[in-house]
Amino acid sequence: MFKDKKVIIAGLAMVIVLSVAFSVREYTTINKRIDLITSYYNTITSYKNKINDILTKNHKPLSAKDVGLIDTWMTFKYINLIYKLPADYLKASLAISDARYPNMSLNSYIRNQKLEKTAFLDTVKENISDYLISKK
Repeated sequence: MFKDKKVIIAGLAMVIVLSVAFSVREYTTINKRIDLITSYYNTITSYKNKINDILTKNHKPLSAKDVGLIDTWMTFKYINLIYKLPADYLKASLAISDARYPNMSLNSYIRNQKLEKTAFLDTVKENISDYLISKK
C-alpha cells in the first residue's frame, strides 16, 4: 500500500512538472506571436503615416513617382483611393476575377493565386504608373 502511494505521488509530480513545462512553452510562443503582430502593426502604421504625410504635404493624390510605396498589406480598395484610380481599373488590368476584389489585400490575392510576390507587386506598380502617366 505504501508503494502505491509513492507511485501515485511520483505520477502526480510528473504531471505537474510537464504541465509547468508546457505552460512555459505556450507562454513563450504567445509572446513571440504578440511581438510579430506588433511588428506587423508598426510596419503598416509607418506606411500609412508616410502616405498621409505625402498627401497632406502635397494636397493631391499620389503620383506615378510614389508607386514605390505600394506594399502587400494594402487592399486594392486602399490603393484605388490613394492613387485616385477608377474602382475596377486594377481588376481589369490585372484580370482579377476574385469576388472579394477590392476588399482583399495584395498579399491575400498573391497567396490565393499562388503568385510570386515581387513579380506581382512590380506588375501592380507598373499598371498604376502607366495609368497615372497616361492621365497627365
